[in-house]
Amino acid sequence: MPALEDTDDRLAAWHEAVLAGALLAINPSGLGVILLKSGPSPQLEAGEAAYRSFLSDDAPFVRVPLGIDRERLIGGYDLGTALMHGELKWQPGLLSRAHGGTLSVS
Repeated sequence: MPALEDTDDRLAAWHEAVLAGALLAINPSGLGVILLKSGPSPQLEAGEAAYRSFLSDDAPFVRVPLGIDRERLIGGYDLGTALMHGELKWQPGLLSRAHGGTLSVS
């Protein structure tokens, strides 16, 4: 997608992004996935807030930071608990927490 240089174009793009988020929140199985790309900005925060306002209270919304390690993303065993108490305990990752909801990579 070409860079949006005009302020009106940027505003229109954010309106379309919020509309896409609303449609996804209303019918997630029908739409499936949307991919929005943006750098960090107040507009991104506002867009996410608008999107979250369309979600039900029990729908998970999980942010995934760039550079996240594999264990935190997909989960792993809690080695501290294993060493202290002699039992293996699975710690789910962010992907599990986002199941059935939204995963935002930022």
